[in-house]
Amino acid sequence: MHALLSKYAMVVGVLAQNHCTPDGLLLKLQDTGYTRRVKKNVRPFDFRLRSRSSKKRKEVSKLPMVEGDLEIVEIKCGRSAKLMKKQKETYNDLIWKGVPVRMVEVRIVSFDRNKFLVQERKFEKSI
Repeated sequence: MHALLSKYAMVVGVLAQNHCTPDGLLLKLQDTGYTRRVKKNVRPFDFRLRSRSSKKRKEVSKLPMVEGDLEIVEIKCGRSAKLMKKQKETYNDLIWKGVPVRMVEVRIVSFDRNKFLVQERKFEKSI
């Protein structure tokens, strides 16, 4: 989980630094089968005034532990839809750091018949 959070923080930092906003981030999570106990103090809701020494009830929850990876998702529509120069540079920098970019291109075949051609490519070396 720590590796995924570190990667997420790095990606968001690079995107923010370069003023680049992708269409989405794809988080691919996988359950590890492990859980972690989480304790939190819970006060029962009561309208009566209580002293500071009132008892608190402890509630125990189990939080599933996950691991996974993430990808950047960019969707373009139309024949002339291309990445801007700054996007391309930023995405190539992230690809170099091990974050793949998934590009989805949508072309309208027939708007009246609601037909579209969707092509998807995953870039792991460069755009």
